[in-house]
Amino acid sequence: PDPPFSTGSMERFDEGGRTTAKFNWSRSAFASAASKVSTQNIQPTAAAVPRPLPDDKVAATLAVDPELGAGLEVEFVEGQGYRVESIRPSPGQPSMRMGDLLVSVNGRSLALTNEDDADEVLANELRHGVPLILQRPAGD
Repeated sequence: PDPPFSTGSMERFDEGGRTTAKFNWSRSAFASAASKVSTQNIQPTAAAVPRPLPDDKVAATLAVDPELGAGLEVEFVEGQGYRVESIRPSPGQPSMRMGDLLVSVNGRSLALTNEDDADEVLANELRHGVPLILQRPAGD
């Protein structure tokens, strides 16, 4: 099996070859998403109907710094989503705790049986300000 996570940095360049943004991401989905990250707060395309969340779920918003990325390291958990393994202080993720499960991004479920499918969802949805649903471990 793959290691629980891997980290790396990416840079976005303009047509003249100058660095326009740097990103630090974990897992292949985060790396793929880095090229699509926008520092603008873009609203979801479909209007979401607010529904109360179960007690073990928490609504959050992803913070992405153009220089530092999201500062997350995650591990895919088949059928559940991605477990948050570490959170760097910057940009910080105030609503997240280590051990939380990232179960949906922008209303799209990450509780998939295939890691490649979950990676694709992340790659297509991750950006600054995107809404997330986290599941807290029992007892937290």
